[in-house]
Amino acid sequence: LNFTATFSHAVEWGWPIAVYLLLAGMSGGALIAAIVLKRYKRQDGFSPFFKAASLLAFVSIMLGMVCLIADLEKPLLFWKILINYNFTSVMSIGVAALCVFIPLSFLMCLYAFNSELKSFCGFFDGVMKILSPLYPLLSALCLLFAVIICAYTGFL
Repeated sequence: LNFTATFSHAVEWGWPIAVYLLLAGMSGGALIAAIVLKRYKRQDGFSPFFKAASLLAFVSIMLGMVCLIADLEKPLLFWKILINYNFTSVMSIGVAALCVFIPLSFLMCLYAFNSELKSFCGFFDGVMKILSPLYPLLSALCLLFAVIICAYTGFL
């Protein structure tokens, strides 16, 4: 089968894009597993699995972003991708979803490591008192965007 038959030239993505797609899919999958398992088991606290998955999700999506930006011809102009959207393109939808998913994955890390951060720095205690009531909403949004990220990387 010739999958490039309708293109004027072959689709050429280097290895950084393949690594980025792997890392982004892994990030979304880790948070999906963590949030669904936490809800299924009706856990009040954050298990070691949730902590590991949230940390894996945040670190892998950030490493994926490094790969994505490094692959650009002009990496210092990557910010233009963030303001020019074409919502008929899977890539544009993915970039918009990443702009929401990355901060949400960071918040899931903050929730997961709340007790450790409290002992490290008192500042996080005040921040987490504000964010704690929002956890059900933010975890639902994180789950939604994790599924979108997995679908986006699967389509690409």
